[in-house]
Amino acid sequence: MDLDNIGDTIRELREMRGWSQGDLARRSGVGRSNISEQENKNNHPELRSLAKIADAFDARPSELLKDAGL
Repeated sequence: MDLDNIGDTIRELREMRGWSQGDLARRSGVGRSNISEQENKNNHPELRSLAKIADAFDARPSELLKDAGL
């Protein structure tokens, strides 16, 4: 499974809402640098972080994975 696509999905959802990485960080409780690393494919989200990010988007983690083609 290639998790690189999840960063693209996070960026796309964040930008669709007009949020900065800082906005998503505040809404999710995940550090801005962690979000940046995920979006730039330098890091894959841990399940706990993915759940927090999904919650900020009012989605389930499985929906983010599905949107990323995983």
